[in-house]
Amino acid sequence: MDETADQLLVAAVLAGDCERYADLVRRHHRGVCRMVAQLLSHRHESDEVVQDVFVTAYRSLATFDTTRSFAGWLHGIARNQVLMRLRTQRRAHRLLEEYRVEAVRELDDSDAGDAGHVRDERHSALQRCQEELSPYAAEVIALRYGQGLDLGEVAARLGRSLDATRQLLYRIRAQLRACVEARAVVR
Repeated sequence: MDETADQLLVAAVLAGDCERYADLVRRHHRGVCRMVAQLLSHRHESDEVVQDVFVTAYRSLATFDTTRSFAGWLHGIARNQVLMRLRTQRRAHRLLEEYRVEAVRELDDSDAGDAGHVRDERHSALQRCQEELSPYAAEVIALRYGQGLDLGEVAARLGRSLDATRQLLYRIRAQLRACVEARAVVR
């Protein structure tokens, strides 16, 4: 890419012509997309990260050293965004695994006769609570857990960002958890 053109565009944006940033995005979008797609497995996640890269670059444009390559600077931001996304995924997987271990431990700690009853009671309560969800919330749960779609696919189907979908699922699960705890009769 022509570094001089990039430097002129950066200077124009910094001088107040913010619409010139779109020219920078067009010039570098494909390269950033290619790099991020190689590092992440799901296209929807890649799209989110690419968007985050360009937003971060715009916000940090004043720190860009015009003696360096703009493409290299963007790729550095992209690497950092990918690493943050991967750390977040690992943390989420670790927390989910800890939750599973704790749930199994709770059942194991119950005496054998009660464990089956508790499990059946909670399952029945969960079914009743799911029936009371709004149609939209029920659709979200069906996509994620019924069809087994990953979070990125659910977000794409709903036309929402990955973070908004993650927050929505958190709120729905919290609503279901509170409902189940209120309904389940634990002896």
